[in-house]
Amino acid sequence: MLAHLSIRNYAIVEQLDLELRAGMSVITGETGAGKSIMLDALGLALGDRADNGVVRPGADKADILASFELGGIAEARQWLAERDLDNDGPCILRRVITAEGRSRAYINGTPCPLGDLKSLGELLIDIHSQHEHQSLLKPDTHRRLLDAYAGAGELARHGFHGIAAAARHHGHGAGQRSPGGSAWPGSGPALSLSGYLR
Repeated sequence: MLAHLSIRNYAIVEQLDLELRAGMSVITGETGAGKSIMLDALGLALGDRADNGVVRPGADKADILASFELGGIAEARQWLAERDLDNDGPCILRRVITAEGRSRAYINGTPCPLGDLKSLGELLIDIHSQHEHQSLLKPDTHRRLLDAYAGAGELARHGFHGIAAAARHHGHGAGQRSPGGSAWPGSGPALSLSGYLR
């Protein structure tokens, strides 16, 4: 959950701090009130591309910081742990863009490639604005949702090799039929996950 957003010298915004609480938050306002600017700044903290035009005129850099509570986001906690970027508090994503167009990204205070910021950002938040960041259109999200629905999250984390190992462990090796009794012609051993997902 996004808990805090801090924006400094971005577009026309000199300073903005937004604290969010658990539950639903709605940000409303007239056209031109700055809603899109705030969402665009959040997008930069999540790894979107930027140019030097995002820095407020007269400032030397734009600085955007987004803090997330990871209590219910196991995939994000695992992603951070695998890269030794986890900590005890909230997950803090930070993006600094200079007036010259140079950009730096940080996860929990550690410099990181922009791609890492984007990968983690996709696990943390889904922004539905003009069809941007819509995870339901991404095949990886389809797989994650189906695995979660089937209760196969652990099996999915081990990937295909984990499935093959599970099949060998349960006696479904080469040349044997899957628990469902089907085999794919010409594809070697077949395995139906339905025998393992209960």
